[in-house]
Amino acid sequence: MPVAPTEQIATLHRVRDSWREQGHEITEDRAFTEGDGGVVSMREAATSVTISLATNASRDRIALIIATDCYQPADGEDPANP
Repeated sequence: MPVAPTEQIATLHRVRDSWREQGHEITEDRAFTEGDGGVVSMREAATSVTISLATNASRDRIALIIATDCYQPADGEDPANP
């Protein structure tokens, strides 16, 4: 997602604060040593979904990373035979 370099840390902090208000566990919250980038991550306790936002190397975008457990079919679903 395009985010101006001067707004990246503030954007990460706003998202982090929103996640905290929603009751999510913050698993990572750090600024890079250069001071113009960083990363924030959360974990949703009920589903173990992890979401991270991180600035990219050129500091012109923020990446969204979502990690989930492996897909599990619903009861009665056969993914090999849709």
